[in-house]
Amino acid sequence: MAVREPAPAYRPPVYDIADAYAIKATAIGEATPDQQRRAMRWIVEQAAANYEWGFQAEGPRETDVLLGRQFVGRQLVKIINLSGDALAAMQAKAGNLGASREQG
Repeated sequence: MAVREPAPAYRPPVYDIADAYAIKATAIGEATPDQQRRAMRWIVEQAAANYEWGFQAEGPRETDVLLGRQFVGRQLVKIINLSGDALAAMQAKAGNLGASREQG
């Protein structure tokens, strides 16, 4: 397998026709499970460059652009990996906030 040279952070990420169809189908709620997985994988790995080295040798602005993209990717991965317990705690907290606002 050839090692690819990373593109500058400001360049749009590469996608193929299957990626485009998967993202479009996901956006309109008609994606198959495989298309949903493909779309999320492309968003996290390509669009957000989540697993790339954050430093860009071209300069600090390029590094800042990449780190911004990666911030989005890391938030998605964090949400995807939330446990059932964490979601239940969030739901309980949201319910308690709603109740206290109604009483106040």
